[in-house]
Amino acid sequence: FDERKQGYGLTMQQGSKALRALGFFKDSNNSSGGANEKEEERFGIHSKRHLVHTPNGTVVGEWGLHKWGRPSKKTKESKRQNAHISRQELRRYLMDALLDAGGTIKWGYKLRCYKEEFLDDNVEEDCQEFL
Repeated sequence: FDERKQGYGLTMQQGSKALRALGFFKDSNNSSGGANEKEEERFGIHSKRHLVHTPNGTVVGEWGLHKWGRPSKKTKESKRQNAHISRQELRRYLMDALLDAGGTIKWGYKLRCYKEEFLDDNVEEDCQEFL
């Protein structure tokens, strides 16, 4: 796991929404099975300002809540932000969740093909060939 440290940062646009859809951020104390907002807030770094610089430091682009201002009224939408996370931290997070759910990781394999066919309400998985 620690051998592969390609790249550093990853900006996940609507990242918590995608992870929630995969079953992350479940609050065991919440009878409705809704997302645990505290856990979502701890995921990655949430910035209010994003700058793009030239190599000499000149700002060539800026966006985010800091630039556009805050909404006049707090809404559910105003809580949405992109999460910035290191790729290694995201890999660790996904790996831990998979192992906690009883999943297995086969290291040293490469997925060459994966095909899903939707037949009625069933999903048939085919072409799961590993090197």
